[in-house]
Amino acid sequence: MKQFLITLCLVYVSLIGCARSDDFVKGMDALRNMRIKEAMEIFRPLAERGDPLAQYQLGFIYWAFMEDEPIDTAIALYRKAAESGQARAMQGLAFLLLRPDVDDPEAAIPWIRAAADRLDYNARIMLEAMEHFDGEVPRSRDEAEGWLESVASEGDQQAAWRLCRIATGPYLGVRDLFSWCLDLAEEGHAEAQVRVAMVVHARGDDPTAVFQDEWREHFELDSGPAAALPWYRKAAKAGHPLAQARMALLLARSGDDHLDEAVQWAKASAEQNNDEGMAYLGLFLLRGRGVPRDETRGAELVLKAADLDNTLAACTAAYLYLHGIGVPRDALEAGKWIYLVNSRGRPDGDVLANVKDIQPFEDCHETAANVREFQTWELRLAAQRLALETRERQLRAGQWPHPARR
Repeated sequence: MKQFLITLCLVYVSLIGCARSDDFVKGMDALRNMRIKEAMEIFRPLAERGDPLAQYQLGFIYWAFMEDEPIDTAIALYRKAAESGQARAMQGLAFLLLRPDVDDPEAAIPWIRAAADRLDYNARIMLEAMEHFDGEVPRSRDEAEGWLESVASEGDQQAAWRLCRIATGPYLGVRDLFSWCLDLAEEGHAEAQVRVAMVVHARGDDPTAVFQDEWREHFELDSGPAAALPWYRKAAKAGHPLAQARMALLLARSGDDHLDEAVQWAKASAEQNNDEGMAYLGLFLLRGRGVPRDETRGAELVLKAADLDNTLAACTAAYLYLHGIGVPRDALEAGKWIYLVNSRGRPDGDVLANVKDIQPFEDCHETAANVREFQTWELRLAAQRLALETRERQLRAGQWPHPARR
């Protein structure tokens, strides 16, 4: 196990050796090439100056290569890095605290939770096991996975769903765990049916996107909207709001003959306050597709979806405010929504390409350019301040980041 973890950490070392100080990069190069003493000499002064990544790397060296040193040295360095918000150090600290010679699960639990919140896969599966087994703390990711698979194989559907959720969440997904999603979907589990549909749908914006091609090939799954539709339909009929929204999307894309059904699914989803359902129904109303045109109601739904961190809705909200469609013309509000979309690091996004047949007004890049033409510097600063206030409110309400991207 230790050799595996050392190999994994060295891979991580190779990935973070850029965008750092020259000394740090030299230290990473020394560590990658197993010049351990040289790496320690480089990292130590950086760690003493408070660099959390240097603290983490120095702690890793003490744990992996300095077996004669007390483990307390590595723990202390990991703790400093973890307290600065370094997610890998949080997970590493929890691992060290769970060693048999340390055996302090109570101290490890907060760090497992903190690392899981930062989308660390190892911590996430350990947390899932802790929650499933009434707080009992597994000593490693492998032990946690083994616990869950053992009871899932005996028919524990909740444990199987935890494994499915881990496989398809915004973590370092594990292909073999996706088999639990397939089994649950066949048994009629609506959430699992949606996860399977997301994989076969091949949408670039879903959490599973980075793994979709490999998983479809391994499990011999067809891909594309036609393959996803039956799974979405099963879950939609069971009342799943995201499945209902995706039904609205796929049916609207398939032509005007299916618009009536698309609108009904969008309404069902919107009634459950699903952001995608509200965004699609809002666009139907704004465009008069499948329903009488109602710009006021359409704008209202789009703004509600935008406030729930929906990218399509936020881009549309900017357009509506810029042109005064369903809302008063307001360049300040338009600028706010553009800044909020940009703060996600995805000013256009695959979402918009996937919904083009629902007919959004224009893509975010075009709207953003038009908003900038309208704005003075003072207006831009005011829009940025308004965007920050909105984001703070969304954070307090638990509306951001969007649950699918957490």
